[in-house]
Amino acid sequence: MSDLSRLNNEIEQLRQGLWQCYILAGGDPQQYRLQDMSSDDLVPLVIDCVQDLRGFFDAARRDLR
Repeated sequence: MSDLSRLNNEIEQLRQGLWQCYILAGGDPQQYRLQDMSSDDLVPLVIDCVQDLRGFFDAARRDLR
């Protein structure tokens, strides 16, 4: 496997991992398709989704106090 092929494979694996994080954090996989998204669009989408999830957990923790 060439270096370029290996790097492309690693990038695709990272994109798949980010997509799984998006789904596990509550993102709607029907709203977007991974194949249609550039990495420049995928990263902020996942970060926003995870930050929203974190906000929900923080709010729930405050409500329990």
